[in-house]
Amino acid sequence: MHRLLDQRGINSVHTIKPRKAQYGPFPPGVPDDLIRVLARQGIKKLYAHQSEAAGHIMAGRNVIITTGTSSGKSMVYTIPVFSALFNNPRTRALYISPAKALGQNQAGAMNELAAQIDWPRGRPVITTCDGDTSQNERRGIINESGVIITTPDFIHACLLPRHRSWPGFFTGLQYVIIDEAHVLKGVMGCHCLQVFRRLRRICDYYGARPVFILCTATIANPGEFAGNLTGLPFRAVTGETSAAGEKTVAFYEPPTYETEDGQTKRRLTHFEAARAVGRYVEAGRRTIMFCRSRRVVESAYRKLQENFSGTSGQVTTYKGTYSPQFRREIENRLFTGKLKGVITTNALELGINVGDLDTCILAGFAGSISSTWQQAGRVGRKGQKSLIVLMANEDPLDFYIVRHPHYFFGQPFEKAVVSEKMQFLVDHLPLAAAELPLRKEDTAYWEQGIYYEAVKLLLKHGRLRLITDRPKTYGSAEDPEFFSLRGESDNYQTLDPDGRIVEQYNYDDVLKDAYPGAILPVYDRMYLVDEIDFDRKIIKLKDLPQQMIGCYTRAVINSRITVEKVDRTRQEDNFTVHAGVLNIHKSFTGYTLVDVKNETKNIYEPKQPVKPIDFPTAGIWLDIDLSNLIPALKYEAVHALKHLLHIVIPLEVMCERHDLGASMLVEGDNARIFIYDNYAGGVGLAESAFADIKRILERCYELVKGCGCTGGCPSCIIIPQCLQANERLSKEGAIKLLAGILGKETSRMHIPIRSDKENMTVKAKSRADIRLEARALEMELQEYARAVDHARTHLPAVVECVKSLYGRRLIKQEATLLAVLYLLISCTGKPVPGRVLKQAVAQCTQWSVMYRLSLRNLRDRGFITGSDEQFALLPGVKKDIDSHFRKAARQ
Repeated sequence: MHRLLDQRGINSVHTIKPRKAQYGPFPPGVPDDLIRVLARQGIKKLYAHQSEAAGHIMAGRNVIITTGTSSGKSMVYTIPVFSALFNNPRTRALYISPAKALGQNQAGAMNELAAQIDWPRGRPVITTCDGDTSQNERRGIINESGVIITTPDFIHACLLPRHRSWPGFFTGLQYVIIDEAHVLKGVMGCHCLQVFRRLRRICDYYGARPVFILCTATIANPGEFAGNLTGLPFRAVTGETSAAGEKTVAFYEPPTYETEDGQTKRRLTHFEAARAVGRYVEAGRRTIMFCRSRRVVESAYRKLQENFSGTSGQVTTYKGTYSPQFRREIENRLFTGKLKGVITTNALELGINVGDLDTCILAGFAGSISSTWQQAGRVGRKGQKSLIVLMANEDPLDFYIVRHPHYFFGQPFEKAVVSEKMQFLVDHLPLAAAELPLRKEDTAYWEQGIYYEAVKLLLKHGRLRLITDRPKTYGSAEDPEFFSLRGESDNYQTLDPDGRIVEQYNYDDVLKDAYPGAILPVYDRMYLVDEIDFDRKIIKLKDLPQQMIGCYTRAVINSRITVEKVDRTRQEDNFTVHAGVLNIHKSFTGYTLVDVKNETKNIYEPKQPVKPIDFPTAGIWLDIDLSNLIPALKYEAVHALKHLLHIVIPLEVMCERHDLGASMLVEGDNARIFIYDNYAGGVGLAESAFADIKRILERCYELVKGCGCTGGCPSCIIIPQCLQANERLSKEGAIKLLAGILGKETSRMHIPIRSDKENMTVKAKSRADIRLEARALEMELQEYARAVDHARTHLPAVVECVKSLYGRRLIKQEATLLAVLYLLISCTGKPVPGRVLKQAVAQCTQWSVMYRLSLRNLRDRGFITGSDEQFALLPGVKKDIDSHFRKAARQ
């Protein structure tokens, strides 16, 4: 099957043998009529994993099923849902998909099956209801449908805020299905975690206890992930018992060639992949090609049209930015077989049924083992033989994988990570309070300590208000601010010269790709961005002038970073690392027009003013000494190290490169490199590298030192994300700089670059500012949680010390409270908030009756100082206890 590839590029070929199916029975309670209908469709028995999962669901247990593509996961939830609807037409089910296209696909499949069943009390309504559904239709659909197919965004923005408009739906809600749940990670995952807790809260209000069913790609931690995402216990079904056809996997490295001036260069990966698509389509094989970016999709398609004109009309592009109508049209043409091939971003990675494909070409590693198998799973879905070609992109990780296939096959699937963070809770609690008043019972949905701190913070900033005092309940102080689950950036629509919507861009991409003067390729046409209407969020296009054909544009972006607050600092031998709050400013200052044919570059000023991007975030930054480098190498070495960190850190913290931003500053012998979250308010990705920064720098050194190139290449320091077009980079400088940092050669201590705003506090105003304050609170809670563990361990010894020093003056409870306060202060080095002290005493001693009296007596007798806000030991008391333990240590 791999014979149509250029044989010089094939590193290795591997065959995955076909797998035989294992079967199990239908669980009890499935109607005979449904079993007969499934038998007519060829499903006379279930795969063993389907039988196990459906059995758990029909017994009322939450289930996550994590098996490979084409394993029949949709039948796992369809059988219990249809069985319940067959017996009780008032049953309701909620199907949630992160992508509308997948929801449309499932609606069609479920309706097709439902049409063949003889329903005793009428066929249930199964329909989509999402942001594309008109306001007038929503109430009728939600109140009358047995199965509603929607997105997390619609639940967040409409279904929950207006829950009183459709009480019957929530009362009858028996099943909640979350399909392709592994996609819900990062920023969107943290938001969805909150949405699902709000959903459970509303269900409880109406007396519903729905069973949650999660379907995911194969991941390493299904039970843990499902529990974190929903806050519920789960049964995990992981067995692969479906039949699968033979798969051939080819690892491919685009061949090199020699230029006229004697240089050796490598063929562009996406051009090589496009040529492969052409060959396979011409040979009659239905093919899908995955690309890492929208621009690469369009560029590959143009190369295909240029080299294989006979495929015109048989192959199309597909991107998530296309209009919904255009995407539905392409999906239908793929499913019906009218198209023989498609070149796409990861928008078709999800379980959308795009028909009978048998060849998958990946123009670059998908970023994770799980995603790679998801993309590969688009082919061979009917058990036929299939071919998967992984072509190395110009990226160090890509080259490593195609040269070490044993690593790819031997690696376990990645974990899907999502966690409850206060930064997201403070966004969602005002919405939850508007849906139903907040009360102490809500700690059933959110972790108690974080919940109460978030409520206090929101009261402080006027986002919540006290409704009743006994018991305490809270409502939203104003109309809550709605926001997107998918990031803070506004969405802009591009209009072609005829006024039709062509694509959609978020504002970050407008600044980078769709600015006035930019050349935009869309499908088989080339456009020029004429102007942007910022009020209407419209990008107006015009046809590309004849004289600009064969050109492309590249934005010139000016970035500026300001340190707003330093939270943590650690001094290593030859560098210093900080973590804290940053402010990011990005402005569009012009663009470069590159004429490929004439080999010219011209820089142009903006055709119209373009709004800059400003947002606060969290990150880390390194202060580095450059005195071991000659002046000519300093900037280039730091630039190269910034690239290396941008390569290695995402692999360490399990995120995509685009989730992180990177910047640098060089002043004389001192440099500062920033790595930060690309999201307003931050989400903790970059900060998680703080503790392991030395090991990360070691990996950077191994990567650049171990690369066989001479002056730097895409396998080490050249990355496609560079806004300076990978100019002024030095591999030699990076090696010397890292050697000095890591003590592999002597390096003088540096004087760090300072910022006028360091250690300033930020007044919380916007949602992003409140998220940053929530982040600081959460870090404090984590610090005190460690301190309480320390206190619990050492409390008996300190209590004995206090008794020996002040036994006659203190009763037992007072001595214990004083010992707890001493241990907390010793561990954190600062005064202790009153709420923390009270919680620590309760956790360490299991008593709280004498707490207030003991606290007042210790303060009146001169042992402690402070108010209910925070407490500290008087200097003489801490000195006495410290001295006691020093003497004991000497003895």
